[in-house]
Amino acid sequence: MKKYTLTLFFTVLPAAAGAITAEIPAGTVVNGGDVHSIVTQKVFGEANNFTVSGVQQVMNGGTTHNSNIFPYGKQEVLKGGVSYNTGVQYYGVMEINGRAYSSSVDSYGTIDVNAGGYAWNTTVNGGSFFVSAGANADGTVLNSGHQYISGTDKNSTVNGGIQEIRSGGVASGTVIKDGTQQINEGGRAENTIASGSALLDVFGSINGASVADDATLIIAGNGHADGTRLTGGTMEINDDASSANTIVSGGTQYVYGTETGSTVSGGRQNVESGGKVLNAVLSGNGIQTIYNGGTAQNTRIVNGGFQEIENGGLAEQTFIGQNGIQQINDGGTAQKNTVENSGLQNIENGGLADGTTVTLQGMQWISAGGIARNTQITEQGLQDVKNGGLADGTAVWNGGVQQISAGGRAVGTLIGYNGLQNVDNDGTADGTAVFQQGIQWIHAGGIAKNTEIFTYALQGIESGGTAEDTVIRDKGIQWIYAGGTSRNTKIQNGGIVYLQAGGNLSGQTEFSGGTLNILGSNAIFDLSLDNSTVNFVRGSSFSSLNIKNLNGRGRFYLNSNLSQNQSDHINIENGDGSFGLVIHDYSMESSLLSEFKIIDEAAGAHDSFYLVGNAVDIGAFHYNLREENGNWVLVRTEQLTDTSLIAKNTFASLSSLFYTHLSPVYNHLRTAPGSSSPKNGLWIKSLGRRIKFKFKDDTGSRINVFGLETGYDRDVWSNGGNILSLGFYGGYTDSRQKYDRSGKGNGNTYSLGLYSAFNTADRYFINIVGSYFWHDQKITSHMPDGTGVISKYDTNSWQASVFAGRRFDFAEGWFIEPSVGADYMMINGLRYRTSFNTLINASDADYLSTEAGVAAGRGFKLDNDALIEAYGRFNLVYDWDGKIAVKVADYKITEKLSSVHYEFGLGLNAALKDDWSAYVEAAAQVGGKVTLSWEINVGLQFDF
Repeated sequence: MKKYTLTLFFTVLPAAAGAITAEIPAGTVVNGGDVHSIVTQKVFGEANNFTVSGVQQVMNGGTTHNSNIFPYGKQEVLKGGVSYNTGVQYYGVMEINGRAYSSSVDSYGTIDVNAGGYAWNTTVNGGSFFVSAGANADGTVLNSGHQYISGTDKNSTVNGGIQEIRSGGVASGTVIKDGTQQINEGGRAENTIASGSALLDVFGSINGASVADDATLIIAGNGHADGTRLTGGTMEINDDASSANTIVSGGTQYVYGTETGSTVSGGRQNVESGGKVLNAVLSGNGIQTIYNGGTAQNTRIVNGGFQEIENGGLAEQTFIGQNGIQQINDGGTAQKNTVENSGLQNIENGGLADGTTVTLQGMQWISAGGIARNTQITEQGLQDVKNGGLADGTAVWNGGVQQISAGGRAVGTLIGYNGLQNVDNDGTADGTAVFQQGIQWIHAGGIAKNTEIFTYALQGIESGGTAEDTVIRDKGIQWIYAGGTSRNTKIQNGGIVYLQAGGNLSGQTEFSGGTLNILGSNAIFDLSLDNSTVNFVRGSSFSSLNIKNLNGRGRFYLNSNLSQNQSDHINIENGDGSFGLVIHDYSMESSLLSEFKIIDEAAGAHDSFYLVGNAVDIGAFHYNLREENGNWVLVRTEQLTDTSLIAKNTFASLSSLFYTHLSPVYNHLRTAPGSSSPKNGLWIKSLGRRIKFKFKDDTGSRINVFGLETGYDRDVWSNGGNILSLGFYGGYTDSRQKYDRSGKGNGNTYSLGLYSAFNTADRYFINIVGSYFWHDQKITSHMPDGTGVISKYDTNSWQASVFAGRRFDFAEGWFIEPSVGADYMMINGLRYRTSFNTLINASDADYLSTEAGVAAGRGFKLDNDALIEAYGRFNLVYDWDGKIAVKVADYKITEKLSSVHYEFGLGLNAALKDDWSAYVEAAAQVGGKVTLSWEINVGLQFDF
């Protein structure tokens, strides 16, 4: 019965409680009260300060304040309901479908925000806080306990506990000072701020997070982080996880997965095994370290950024500039990197760089076992190899520099246009190829082996430097300074070597189609020539070359000054070959030796020598080569050099050249048709003449002269048909001389003169001309070996001439005009040196010629009043004296051109209008030693 009664009691009790639980209607406010167990309170109005052990339902339009949910109690905030300051205690439950403000939940309590629900400023001191899918929470403070987010949470503060963001959930603006934010796969967090000892554990995605102090961000699984700011603490990206656009300014980022687009500026980024970093920027003392199995691609290191590659690490396509540094340690590898603008790639302790480009003042340092392969150095980039470093396959050009020193080694380097390889103390270059104005420079203690020097490239060997087994070809150059050594050198196909005094060509030196230039006295152990040249470069003193073994065939170019008993000299101990000699003499004085020894041969030498061109020009004479007791001696002959003969012949021809300027003037002064004096006004004439010379030594020459003259004259006095005219003229001619010896000449002559013409009424005339000439001359002659000899000089001349005659007019316009005349000319002497210092003097030369001639012709008057006069003329000319003297070195050569000439001419004058007239004449001269093949004058006159 007791059992039954007890059962009845618990059955009846809810009915009694329901009776005492008021439903709070809309518009009703109830302050204080209890909602007992198994009792449900429905709040349509307002309930304040209730203690809930049962169920409190906040209905649509209902409001509660300060509800206290006791253990096993429950508050249900339905859609449209509002709760303020609800506190949920142990095992209490709060379900929010409406809106809840400033709620709190303690240990083992639960707040659940369902779809459509909203919770603001919730405080979690333990227990659980659920933000379900479709729900929203804002301003949550998590001190302990667990927040589960499947909906949306904003602006939470986590001081402890766990904020868990489930699939589909979103948390934004969370501030974590301690505790954990856990983002599950499919969950997302935005703009989280983590500090203290906070932990962010990300399997989903997180955007815009900030991590500071000792906080930790872990990206795991397939998680992803974007835009993280790491100012302290730790960020870890695990296998298969990824991150993008991280900014590391403090703390450390560990990458086991993938990081893209990060900026490291003060903190550290560690790329661990399996990790990959793409497109990172390192600056401001930011450090990226790549460990075994880690990879970084397209990294940019600038402004103090630092990348370190450890054993097994790999960096690809890195850019290093603006004081950035890439450090490659033992086992680390860098591929296809670019270094510029004070950036540095430092390779040490077994590190490897492959395919680096160093440019624009970038630097690559290789030391202590570091290796660089296939590096490109250009535009002031620098590769520095030292202390056990190795550079393999480097290409240097366009201002790039490779520096090798202190135990460094470079193999297979290619030096291109304007590139430079410096091999310094204890540095070694092996297998270098130098092209197109590239330079290999070997300093004291440096060694270059197996170098190839190509077109216009240079190998320079300073004192203490050594080159071994060098091959020089195609106009490549090797320059050996005093104390420098080149061993076993081969010169081929146009290669060039400059050997200074004190330089060393040791071992076997082989020339095949190359040139050896000697700059100062020296010795060569073993010299083999094959169609090659040894050239003694002319300097302030003469050189002596001692050759222990000389073999093959080739040429030696030597210099001498026989007036001072000096020359370059060759001493030969052993050998067998045939060699041509080209000797250029630069004697300054006139006194010259008749014999001079040029080569000493020891008894064991069997070389033979000959003169290229079969002679040497010294002073005025050819010298031959003669062997005397194993030595070779120059001996003077009686044969004059081409240079001497051409110098004499050129000076002897100057008078005829200057007379060319007088021909247009004389033709102008001849009687114009139908008048008794020259026309008054301005005239201009072109002229051309070919003059041939035959000299007493059976040499000859030819001059082609072309020029232009202009003049002005006017009548200054007239009386009874007697007329006096005065005028002046100026002229220029260009003359080209051709000689029957090897040579040619070019001359420019300028003239200025005055003339007068006196014509009487009965047709007598007297013409007087005075002129002054300025002449500059260039002569190119050749030595027997074909070397050009250049001579240049200036000289002046003056002349005076007078002609008289009479014109007889006959019927129908016929006329005849006999005349006589005389001409005197003085040419100033000269003194000059050829390009080989040979002194040439010429004395003043004067000339007197007389002539007698006659002109005859007929004038025609046309219907338009134009007057044409055609004529022919003949002159007999005699040169009374034409002797000149030219001294070449210590020998005087004379020439005399006195002879009789016969001159013929045909001309035409045409007075086309009252103030215009034209003129043309063709002439030739035969007989004697000077002839005119042809002469043409064409002119116009304008009368005022």
